[in-house]
Amino acid sequence: MVITVVYGVLAVICLGYFAGIVIYTQTVGFALFWLLTGLLLCAAGAYCAYRRKHPDRLEMPLMLKSAVFTCVSVGFLILAAAGITIFMDTEEEAPEDLDYLIVLGSKTVGREPSDTLKLRLDAALEYLQENKKTRVILSGGKGSGEDWTEAQVMYLYLKNAGVQTHRMVMETQSTDTEENVIYSLNLVKKTDTVGIVTNDFHLCRAQALARKQGKTEVYGIPAKSNWFLLPNQTVRECFALLIEKFMGNI
Repeated sequence: MVITVVYGVLAVICLGYFAGIVIYTQTVGFALFWLLTGLLLCAAGAYCAYRRKHPDRLEMPLMLKSAVFTCVSVGFLILAAAGITIFMDTEEEAPEDLDYLIVLGSKTVGREPSDTLKLRLDAALEYLQENKKTRVILSGGKGSGEDWTEAQVMYLYLKNAGVQTHRMVMETQSTDTEENVIYSLNLVKKTDTVGIVTNDFHLCRAQALARKQGKTEVYGIPAKSNWFLLPNQTVRECFALLIEKFMGNI
């Protein structure tokens, strides 16, 4: 009985979170993870309830039970390890007067940055206001459903915030994090000091990608994250980090 209730509560949380993300962001994307997880939990709860009423029916073989338990446990531990890695050392402080900041793009809404991208831009703006010699590379192409490139939206936002245009460089070809990093590093000298600005959950992978390109001295400048979207973004980033590692990109 208890396990059935637990499955039911977790299913409601996952399905409710899925609905909340879709309503808040007006997109589905990785939120499907929570929908599928919620449906699986519903199925597991229904199975347990059925078995409780009919203990002689639909009994799962012990070997299958063990395999499912092992797969779920190992998968959870791997994701947990990735999650711990993501948030390690995100509080490091970048030195003053870096030659360049690289702001990684994210979704835009018309000519306005999304909440996630705005947090990145505000973190970059704070650094740029305190370090007048630093230039900034705004990295992001035009994604599906976007009117402008992400770089153009970022340029306009920082310009309106008072950043001088000669301090800004737009990189408009990239379509994902790996391309953000590679194309942006192509715009700087090997001797230039560089800081990457992105949300805290995203920083670990971005720095690892930069180091893979030979930029060993790259500093992270973490922006805050939207508290409501953070669970979804963190789980998505765990999968992305594992995929990049598997592909040999980091």
